[in-house]
Amino acid sequence: MKIKKSKTELYLAPLLDIIMGVLIMIFKGEVIRWAALALGIIVVVMAAINIIGDMKSNNNQATVFDVALILIGALIIVFAGAFAAAIRIIVGVLLMCYGVLKLLSIMDALPKQIKIILIVEAVLYFTAGILLFLDKSVLYYILGAILVFNGVVDILYSMAEAKLINEEEKKNNPHSDAIDAEIKEK
Repeated sequence: MKIKKSKTELYLAPLLDIIMGVLIMIFKGEVIRWAALALGIIVVVMAAINIIGDMKSNNNQATVFDVALILIGALIIVFAGAFAAAIRIIVGVLLMCYGVLKLLSIMDALPKQIKIILIVEAVLYFTAGILLFLDKSVLYYILGAILVFNGVVDILYSMAEAKLINEEEKKNNPHSDAIDAEIKEK
């Protein structure tokens, strides 16, 4: 089985995490408020587009659901500031859950170094979740630092994954490189 991935696919999401983490630490609450506004607008626009399709197909149940989505999107837009304030608790709970899930998934980790990094990452996520309940002023720094850390860990994990994929591919086909494979015409 040939697995072909580009370096862009492996490294784009981690780089976006790092960029978003830095932006959150710099702009603090404004980024979360902007994200809430963007989310509300996206929900309203998508639901409005779906309503047009629902009307053409006479699907009344879907229309009711999409109207409810428009109302939810409007509430998110109107209460973006409150959403930004509540995000501390939501993110705290999610980080604690993510930390526990990360610990449970460590058995599938690749080399020993990656397992150690994943254990540290899981403990940091859980600790950050607890800190968010205790002090709201640290939210943006913790969230930003976690995104940066997660981006770095994902880059390291992607590098290990790319190495394993290339090694496996070289066993099966000694003249190929699965990551950023070049297609040569003869």
